Amino acid sequence: MTFNEYNYNNELILKLNKIEVQKNNEKISEVFKDYEILKPKIIFNGSNPYLALNHIIVAEIENYSSLETFSKIYVDEDYYYNYGELIIKCKK
Repeated sequence: MTFNEYNYNNELILKLNKIEVQKNNEKISEVFKDYEILKPKIIFNGSNPYLALNHIIVAEIENYSSLETFSKIYVDEDYYYNYGELIIKCKK
């Protein structure tokens, strides 16, 4: 069984490049500490999609082709504060 069979909220989790996330972990922590509102955005460097949080590039997005039907992205802040892991979700 796949994750999507139990995806009751019909959301997609962005897959980010792990090496870049680890390299930018300090920047990510600063964004969570310094900003009250987190604004994720997808930007392109050439043809490669990247995730930016409040205009700070975090990592390359590895599953961008599956985002075509989604219109809103957001940060799961509770997950970050509870587990220390950055989770970006997409909604239709």
